[in-house]
Amino acid sequence: MNDEPEQIDRILKVLRNKERRKIVEHFANSDTDTASMEALADQLARLSVETDGSAESPTDATRTQLHHVHLPKLEDHGVVEYDSRTGDVRYHSDERVESIVSSLADL
Repeated sequence: MNDEPEQIDRILKVLRNKERRKIVEHFANSDTDTASMEALADQLARLSVETDGSAESPTDATRTQLHHVHLPKLEDHGVVEYDSRTGDVRYHSDERVESIVSSLADL
């Protein structure tokens, strides 16, 4: 049985949040496959300024969302490994995920 449509649905569900798309974009455009949760929070704040003009700084709320929501969801899909004790994040490149994120960014 072809589970391709179900896989696409799972990917789209994970990527429906712009912060998770920004995390994938960060790693897809980076020379490294590792980052700290703090560095990702900083990156999300910088991207918010660049894309929508908001002058956000990484807040406790941003870190909390990364820790409890975004990184675990990406980890459940196998896109990242997140060590909540150390805050280390390791990215696992996924051509399909990156292609979808890239396509959405072009809209």
